[in-house]
Amino acid sequence: QRGGGPDGSPGEVVPSLVAQGLAVPAWRTPQALVEVVGPAAGAVRAELLLVDHQLVELHRLACWPSAAPDARGAGGERERADPEAADGDGVAHLVDADEEGAPGGTAGAAALAFREQRAVLAPDGLTTCQPVTVRGHRLGVLLAEAPAPGAAVRACAEVLAAAAPAAALLLRQAAEGSDDVEVRRRSHVFSVAAEMQWDVLPPTEHRGPGVELAALVEPAYLATNDLFDWAVDDDVLTLALLEAAGEGLAAARAADLALAAVRHARRCGMALEEQAATADDVLRHRSGGHERVGAVLVRVDLRTGGASVVVAGEVPVLLWTAGGPDDADGGALEELDLPRGPALGDGDADDRSAAPLPVAAGERLVLASSGVLEARSPEDRPFGVAGLAEGLRRAVDVLDAPRLVARAVTDHAGGEVVRDATCFVVRWGDGVADAAPAGPQAGAAPGA
Repeated sequence: QRGGGPDGSPGEVVPSLVAQGLAVPAWRTPQALVEVVGPAAGAVRAELLLVDHQLVELHRLACWPSAAPDARGAGGERERADPEAADGDGVAHLVDADEEGAPGGTAGAAALAFREQRAVLAPDGLTTCQPVTVRGHRLGVLLAEAPAPGAAVRACAEVLAAAAPAAALLLRQAAEGSDDVEVRRRSHVFSVAAEMQWDVLPPTEHRGPGVELAALVEPAYLATNDLFDWAVDDDVLTLALLEAAGEGLAAARAADLALAAVRHARRCGMALEEQAATADDVLRHRSGGHERVGAVLVRVDLRTGGASVVVAGEVPVLLWTAGGPDDADGGALEELDLPRGPALGDGDADDRSAAPLPVAAGERLVLASSGVLEARSPEDRPFGVAGLAEGLRRAVDVLDAPRLVARAVTDHAGGEVVRDATCFVVRWGDGVADAAPAGPQAGAAPGA
């Protein structure tokens, strides 16, 4: 059934994909997806790759025709192998294409498709790589190898483009009902504290009408202190970044408790000051004032673009002014001078008041935990606002900014981040959804 179904329409693959994806147990959904897509595209091979938590590697989640399960080491860690090897584990490092060490072949094409969110034809001239994305949340890449160049490649590309959005929704649903999808996307074993943190985090990326945002926590597999949150309801966008004092499980518990209290108050319709006061009360009641959490709480009216903020503690709030990679300086970054109250858990709720947030259309709000700005090099140099600005200037768009900042912090720290470092970048306003593709987009059709 080459071309997507009996009538040759690529759209016919979607009902089959949904039906098969929901008919199997959640853990088997990825394999069911490629078993539908491969034959529908008339392909000789189809694979589904899933990105890891650090947005560094793509891991092979499923393959059609079926291949042996990926090898794993002690503790469940994935064994490393050559991404291009037939019996490898399908890992493609997401380094920039112009840098030394960038993957070639199909691995490089898959990495490029993920980074640029467009269909990419691999150097073999047969394999199309299509990003798998839902509401801006980049999950991975779906690829299919055609039996011959020309029309067969175009047929594969059309089926992949039709199938990818449905595959993204099914993949996210499967991850909620199975450990297998979550475990197989990991490059390292999580600490217990990191399990706690990632279980309460929302999706790390979002793009929708009037809003685009992305966040990333490093070290992803050892995170303890930092949490972020966001929600879009009607014409209101709410944001939060929390940073607990201390480290380990105690810090993770404090951050989780503070976030739960903020969400509870927000969902009860409370204002920003009341959300902060609720979290403060809960922390003081539990620990007697021994647990403190820095926080930034933001509310944006998407109809007017107006925003307000409550800052508790010393969490930095920065403004990335209009600019981008095509500008001479990529825009400017400055820390905003905002009223600050005591950290959550310190009491004195009357000292925390909402203030206007001076962010204009086209500008980007940057929330960064102290682990970003205070990261130290082996020579004891702080990363600072200058390092953050340099990382942001390399970003193609908002979605890619936190990944590049995390990479810059890691490089600055000599390859290992020892303290939670979180970067949260947000842009809102008219035309934001049109500034970059809302989902998988192809340029010239592969094989054209």
